[in-house]
Amino acid sequence: MDPRRPLAVRRARALLGALALSTAAAAQDAPRVQLQDRTIRAGSVEYAAEVGRLAVPENRAAERSREIQLAFVRLRSSAGEPGPPLFVLPGGPGNSATSLATSPVWQHFLELGDVVLLDPRAVGRSEPDLAWKSEALRPELLFLDRETALEHAREVCGAAAEELGARGVDLAGYTPIQMAHDVDDLRRALGYERVHLLGHSFGTLLGLAILRQHPGSVARLVAVGVAGTGEVMKLPSELDESLRELAAAVAADPRVAEGMPDMRATLERVLADIAAEPLVVPLADPVTGATREVRLGAFGLQLLLVADLGDTSDVPVFPRLLHTLERRDPSVVRWFLQKRLETFSALPVMMLAVRGSCGATEERWERIRREAPASPFGLARCMFSPEAERALGALDAGDAFRAPVVSDVPTLLVSGTLDAHTPPFQAERARAGLSVSGHVVVVNGGHEDLLSDPEVQARILDFLAGAAPEDARVERSPLRFAPLEGDPAGFDHPALRGAR
Repeated sequence: MDPRRPLAVRRARALLGALALSTAAAAQDAPRVQLQDRTIRAGSVEYAAEVGRLAVPENRAAERSREIQLAFVRLRSSAGEPGPPLFVLPGGPGNSATSLATSPVWQHFLELGDVVLLDPRAVGRSEPDLAWKSEALRPELLFLDRETALEHAREVCGAAAEELGARGVDLAGYTPIQMAHDVDDLRRALGYERVHLLGHSFGTLLGLAILRQHPGSVARLVAVGVAGTGEVMKLPSELDESLRELAAAVAADPRVAEGMPDMRATLERVLADIAAEPLVVPLADPVTGATREVRLGAFGLQLLLVADLGDTSDVPVFPRLLHTLERRDPSVVRWFLQKRLETFSALPVMMLAVRGSCGATEERWERIRREAPASPFGLARCMFSPEAERALGALDAGDAFRAPVVSDVPTLLVSGTLDAHTPPFQAERARAGLSVSGHVVVVNGGHEDLLSDPEVQARILDFLAGAAPEDARVERSPLRFAPLEGDPAGFDHPALRGAR
């Protein structure tokens, strides 16, 4: 017996039978696909390509489910004898893959095989579009306190569910299990026997779900920023660990260390201050463009920080953001708040439905609630869960889905030490069930910048070409942080423009 496999993994084998019916439900006639030839320019190179649409049932568990249309792009391989194609699984849930078709990064991947970019159901160019817009939606209410945010989230989710249901939308079909079947349907429609998978963030969870649902269809899996099937709802203590990593990096930067020797203490002071007296921030209305005053409370700031805590393009600004907030200066936080206000100007129904279906075990929910009071992030990483998803009527995929995935498919995991969303220890937990695996850890890497690293790309390409998955560390220079005051020379971040 593999000593790396804990008791939870061994028990997971007994739960897999609960998913057999959903796998059998996916075995239908050959899916219908439409294809059109295209030439796609990516910088200085051109890709021979096809754009297509795949028809799939909205809910395979329903007898008379309507069909929905999924958009995809296939980039054709430049190899004389191409190997298995690479199916790209985007993050989110809610990110588009077809929008990545113009990236020059695929040039080297195409030397191995085709690259297929599928927009998940209700995402990007796929139909239907489930982004719900209404005058009843008031995103400014999400940034004051959690009680106000939850009340509004429940209200608008209930209204959205009623309206979408009247339009014939079956929200029970928006689960990672259905999405896993979508990917395999596309594989069959395009005539591939087996495929390679490259997932990022939520796409890694989807990749793991495909390993479970369709194990014989996958040759190799690359998981960049690993999200385990049972870890969508994050533990506050895990965010605290990421904050410690970031605070240590801040304390090691002489540009900011003297003014912020203890980043967590600064954060806790700011949260207490704006909880007692919310900060009024003037913003542009996402719909009308008119100036609107938004009250930013402690929960709102937690949401803003958690959303970008793993993004190494934003975290270098965090010390200055907290420094200005401690002086009740909204000049830096305005950009972060404007960005999230626009995100919620339409209710992301698909994202909420899929997150809700992933859910958490009751044991995990209890631990989240127990840890929240001691964390400076509270319950912010769970956003409006589970209350909003319940109002939406999201289908719970169940504890069998959340159990660890057990597979002998060769898998390469990639993590960044400054990635607060999918930290390295999360990849190690997922790895416990993967008997043929390697883990590449990028020191000072974040959540969004892992695949762009040339050394990481080279290791992924070697792995997809047949190399055994190996453990490795990729060293990067430490982050440099924007100065707490004055001219932020050398930092062209949009939150700092106008500060010179």
